[in-house]
Amino acid sequence: MDQTDELEALRQQIDAVDERFVELLAERFRITRRVGRIKADRGLPPQDALRESQIDAKIRRLANEFDLDEGMVSDVLRAVIDRVVAEHKAAAVRRP
Repeated sequence: MDQTDELEALRQQIDAVDERFVELLAERFRITRRVGRIKADRGLPPQDALRESQIDAKIRRLANEFDLDEGMVSDVLRAVIDRVVAEHKAAAVRRP
């Protein structure tokens, strides 16, 4: 296989990983939206700092296990969590 073929094959692998990444994000948001509805129904706060801290610690540990920069992985998940919290806050406002 020449380098052009290898490059194309690697790009196809990246595309497949990106698809799985988006599918996993969609699954995570389906779950967190249910969590948001439950929190709103029960009058619970939309943000749980302790839970977020536990998730960050776990993600950083996993990043190290997979030889990834833990700060980068934490930043990516922080962006996801920030969006989730925003959705939970919106759900709380919509509840009567």
